[in-house]
Parts: sequence; structure tokens; C-alpha cells
Amino acid sequence: MDCGSNLMKSLPQQKVNNRMTVRLFCMLLFYSFLGWGQTEPNSYRTVVVEFQKLYNEEAYDQLFDLYSREMKEAQPLEKAHHFLRDLKNVGGRIRQSEFISSDSEIANYKLTFEKGIYDLKIALNRSNEIAGYHIKFSAPIENIQKSTTPLQLPFKEEWTVTWGGTTDETNGAHRTVAAQQGAFDLLITDTKGKSFLGNGTSNKDYYVFGKEIIAPCDAEVVVAVDGIDDNIPGQFNPLHVYGNEIILRTDQNEYVVFAHLKQHSIQVKMGQKVKKGELLGLCGNSGNSSEPHLHFHVQDRQNTNDAIGLQAFFQNIRVDQKLHKQYSPIKGDKIQN
Repeated sequence: MDCGSNLMKSLPQQKVNNRMTVRLFCMLLFYSFLGWGQTEPNSYRTVVVEFQKLYNEEAYDQLFDLYSREMKEAQPLEKAHHFLRDLKNVGGRIRQSEFISSDSEIANYKLTFEKGIYDLKIALNRSNEIAGYHIKFSAPIENIQKSTTPLQLPFKEEWTVTWGGTTDETNGAHRTVAAQQGAFDLLITDTKGKSFLGNGTSNKDYYVFGKEIIAPCDAEVVVAVDGIDDNIPGQFNPLHVYGNEIILRTDQNEYVVFAHLKQHSIQVKMGQKVKKGELLGLCGNSGNSSEPHLHFHVQDRQNTNDAIGLQAFFQNIRVDQKLHKQYSPIKGDKIQN
């Protein structure tokens, strides 16, 4: 359904890869470390420990000195500073590094940052200089920070949560994307659990298509994207991952994201102040989405490339017809204001 979890892979997100990963395996084919298996080479432990120390101290010039000549040419000092600062903004400090495995050329580590877990692949040359490394977001820290903005659900009818929660079982589609750790995918289902009438080949077959999306709180519109085509069900648009989208900034400086909205349905503009319950747009099937639904999440900053997702709680909602206060929905819940 929702391919937001493929952000780190999809074509339009090469900027994310350029900022959050370094794919610079310089001259790796010239180096062979056959026979490592599951044993960590001492030289790699020394370099990774030093990398962690200098990164945490923001001693980026000294960290740059660990690079090989080829690595320095591929990622000059200014770009290295830019990448490392972005990584620090997104992940925070590195708490620990754990050796996982190695093959003939590359050692694999798990890095536990303050804000998430990242996979590190690193290669050294014969002088134990960093010939290349690749850092990729792997999973969030288990204790996701809770949002503080009082929220209501952004729709009027009873909808079904198809992805939501803080575990891999309930929200695996989102948990490998930093900004989407607490995200929800939402649609409307009938008594048989189906989300559409007929054969589902048209967007109009889906119960949720064209339903009103309303403001869950008082806020300011900071992003409003309209004009992107709705997909034919079963197809995707990876060039515009979120499709038609709206981002609201709340009074608590948290950012509420709505994705995959219907083409030409956006009712608000950037800079506009909106009140709770005000119409924002209509549910659609634009962006990296295979069927009409709403992708909704709260994050800690506006730029989704740098943001960390928050767990959203709703003040007063019905869950399977029972009243709940300060509740964060999970996969399978049927919810309504």
C-alpha cells in the first residue's frame, strides 16, 4: 500500500542517500581480507572506536584525517563536514558500536545512536585508512518520544488502521524510516474487511477516496503540495513519494504530515493558520501509494529527511466503538472521533 518505508531506496530520495549515506568504496577490489568470517579485525575495531570518539566530539577535521587519499578526493573536507553534521542532527551521538560480521572486503557494524540504530559498512586500505563507508538508518530506538500536541483524528467517519504502533509487527512498513517511526496508514473498510467495491480497479471504487481530511489541531501550514496525479490502483509514483501533501506546524513546534492526498483537492496555502476541524483536502492515491489511503504522522522538525518521528496520541476517540482518552492507535483498530 504505502511505500514511504522505501524512502531510502526510491529514485527521488537520492538526496537522502547522498546526505545520510556515503557510498564511497574506493578501490575496494584491490583489497582482500578473505577468512575474516565472524572475527573482528583489530585494525577495524581501532578505527571504528576512533571514528565514534571524533564524531561525538564533532572533531570532523581529525575524523577526515582518517580517510584515505582516494576517499578525501571523493568526499572533500567541506562535504565531509556537511554529511557528518547532518548525521549528528538526525541521529545524535553514537552510544555504542557492535561488530556484526565481515566478508572479503567490508566489515559490518551496528551503531546505536541517541535517536536510532544505523548499519555501518566500512572498508580500510592496507594502511588502515578509511577507503569507504556507508551508513544507513536501520531501526528506531524502542522508546519513541511521544508528541505533546493535543490531537483529534483528521477525519469524520470510522476508519481502519492498516499500519500503526511502535513494533515491527504492527508498523513494520514505517519503522525503518526515521521520520515515520510513529506513522499510520489509514483507510475505510466494510464489514468483510474490504476497502473497495467491485474489482478495485478505479480509485472511485475505494470507500476512502475523496473523503474529507481535517485539521487535527490549530496549526500553521508550512508545506502544501497539490497537482500530482492520483495513481491507478496497483501502481506507484516513486518520483513523488508523499504525493500531494500537507505539513502543519503546531503550537508545540511539532510537525503533522498528511500524504497521498487527492489531486487538486488541497484547500489551504503555505503560511495559512488553520483551526482544529478545518477542511485541509481530500483523501487520494497520489505518490508512492498503491491504493487510496491516508498516510499520517507527527515528526520533530519540518524537513522529513532530517526528522525523527513521534508517537501521536489522540485526546478522545472511539476504538472499536469504545471510548479512549490519550490513545495511540495500532494496526487493526477501527477508530473515530
